[in-house]
Amino acid sequence: MLLKTVGEFGLDAVDLVTGRIIGVEALIRWNHPRLGIVTPDHFITLAEHTDLMGPLTEFVVRRAARDLTHWLHIDPEFQVAVNVSAQNLHDLDFPKFVTTTLAQTNLPPRAMEIEITENAVLAHPDRARAVLQTLSEAGV
Repeated sequence: MLLKTVGEFGLDAVDLVTGRIIGVEALIRWNHPRLGIVTPDHFITLAEHTDLMGPLTEFVVRRAARDLTHWLHIDPEFQVAVNVSAQNLHDLDFPKFVTTTLAQTNLPPRAMEIEITENAVLAHPDRARAVLQTLSEAGV
């Protein structure tokens, strides 16, 4: 049984029986030199309308994988969730990027969860299905 709570730095998955944290959600913030910390609701929409969404998601996946390698030494069942945009979900090369990143960091695919919104699927359902199926078949 899991309890998910929103924390300042992410979503924690807690085993209610043991109280052990078993997963986190990778969240991104932009530390702007003048504005300070800018939350995703203020810059993700802009990134989605440019060519920056792909590199931004790749940065988050790589960082999540790097951090996860350390957490798995503490708890081999630990997981990290990464939110992706509709652009990522419609990119047929995205599953290869995720699986390659996991292989390069020696992480089991089950340790990374890809989170999506319903809107991401609705725009191009066939492409979204292909991307999700490829990720699922890889164990993500």
